[in-house]
Amino acid sequence: MDFTLENELTGKIALVTGGTKGAGKAIADRLLKAGATVIITARNKPQEPIDRMHFMAADLSKPEGTQQIVDRILHQFGHLDILINNMGSSETPSGGFAVLSDNDWESTIQTNLLAPVRLDRGFLPGMVQRGEGVIIHIASIQGRLPLYEATLPCQGWPDQLQQGVIERGYCQRCTGTDRFSRMDQYGEYHKIFGTNRSVFN
Repeated sequence: MDFTLENELTGKIALVTGGTKGAGKAIADRLLKAGATVIITARNKPQEPIDRMHFMAADLSKPEGTQQIVDRILHQFGHLDILINNMGSSETPSGGFAVLSDNDWESTIQTNLLAPVRLDRGFLPGMVQRGEGVIIHIASIQGRLPLYEATLPCQGWPDQLQQGVIERGYCQRCTGTDRFSRMDQYGEYHKIFGTNRSVFN
């Protein structure tokens, strides 16, 4: 068989967390176009049709949610070839580091760190045993750029952080997701980068 962009993943099973919208949906669509069997997961079923994809509802921020997904996929499909850890969120309240409670920290760690760790732990052994498989972790610019005024560095040294954390114009390469648009609407990126809205269009 000659492999093309339309069939290069034929026969492969792929899971995309947070695959119902934004960058996750775009990734899931591309994997499907390449011939993969695509599974997407989120807390709630998307309102838009998800033709030819398999949707599994689960709260991956909880250990039982990730285990449920691992068990269902291994039972239904036998194995997983491609794991895209795309899910991530931040519900950080405004007001700076002093208002962040233990629950805020715990929620962020469970969703953005431990959820993908648990999925890796569930699927990686099978990939190693078969001698093939792919795991991809996707993060946003929040990994390098904390939300404005949400952390101690931003509170104490905002000017230095603005100049030192990342180069100007970085957002020109960002994905235009709904979350990104909402952040831009509130002016967060303008405050940090000192740039105008044209780079987001």
